[in-house]
Amino acid sequence: MAKPKRATPKQPQAGPEHSDRRHFLKQGVGWLAASGIAAGAVKGAGAADPPEVPPWMRAPGAPLSEYGGPAQYERRVIRTLIRSQPGTTGSGASRTPLEMLEGTITPSGLHFERHHSGVPDIDPTKHRLLIHGMVKRPLIFTVEALLRYPMISRTHFLECSGNS
Repeated sequence: MAKPKRATPKQPQAGPEHSDRRHFLKQGVGWLAASGIAAGAVKGAGAADPPEVPPWMRAPGAPLSEYGGPAQYERRVIRTLIRSQPGTTGSGASRTPLEMLEGTITPSGLHFERHHSGVPDIDPTKHRLLIHGMVKRPLIFTVEALLRYPMISRTHFLECSGNS
């Protein structure tokens, strides 16, 4: 009966995890070689042929619109769980479908909303912002006055406590 070899620092003992890794690497190299040969064959055969131009690239797109909207392919991305509380009119919530968004910026049409007594229709020419209470001097601003101040755009994370 032959004596088993001892592992040396240069030659680690091959356990099940080492043989699996070796098998995986050998198989991966084989797949890469095969796909490279196949890709070369496809490129070589179609190199002289022009690519097929899809119909949507042969005609101009839709005309400009006054206010943007979602692309027809994004129509399924809509607010979810839109419901009013029983016995109320216009009180409830609509939720942003976070799992369907691409990126981290929520489009304005998909923001989470929480309403009490419906969506207000506020005329900007008549709206006023009142700052009062624990201030030295109470102030009232019109929207027109606020628009004269410099504007700053920032990206923030905002989560409503009503957004479960």
